[in-house]
Amino acid sequence: MLLEETLAAEKSAPDDKLFLQKEPNRSTYTFIVDHCGELAVYNRSRGGWVLRVLLIVVLVVSAGLYVLFNFSSSKEDHICNGIVRLPGIPDRSETLFFTYEKYAPWVGLWSDSDGSVWIEGKIFPTSFYPNVDANDRFFSVYDFDGTYVGEYSLLRDHFTVKVGEFSFSGDCRRKSPCSAPQGWSTGFVSPAVFT
Repeated sequence: MLLEETLAAEKSAPDDKLFLQKEPNRSTYTFIVDHCGELAVYNRSRGGWVLRVLLIVVLVVSAGLYVLFNFSSSKEDHICNGIVRLPGIPDRSETLFFTYEKYAPWVGLWSDSDGSVWIEGKIFPTSFYPNVDANDRFFSVYDFDGTYVGEYSLLRDHFTVKVGEFSFSGDCRRKSPCSAPQGWSTGFVSPAVFT
């Protein structure tokens, strides 16, 4: 760009004398133009584009990190009612809660898992499983060492899992974020109650 400006200045004023001087140890050029006995000095710095490029890189990296940290997974909470089995003990009914954290497709660039699962129950031990293999019909749950633990059927909403001696099998539903705590009534309340 500097050469183009120099050539353009020479063509526009052939009688003018143009001097180009580079400042030592700097990226600044000084143009001195002698036009009919008058001197005009122009300073041109090449450092401005570096700051612009650096600003653009910082903005793009910041936007990428924002998307990466805020949109890399989604969580689904489930409530399952079923049976817990232990060897030598009669089957007991259990309400099991689990959270399935589904990873976005780009997480597959650095992870072999499609998600993770947290399980919690009254009888059933609280557990975390970092490896999930998911498709559009079910997802399989694996332990840290890759041992198969259980699966959740998306078609039947049925969850089966085994942890040590404990095994659970039950039907599930998605937990509504607006569901009332256990024991609370969700029926209609007459406005007359508040008057």
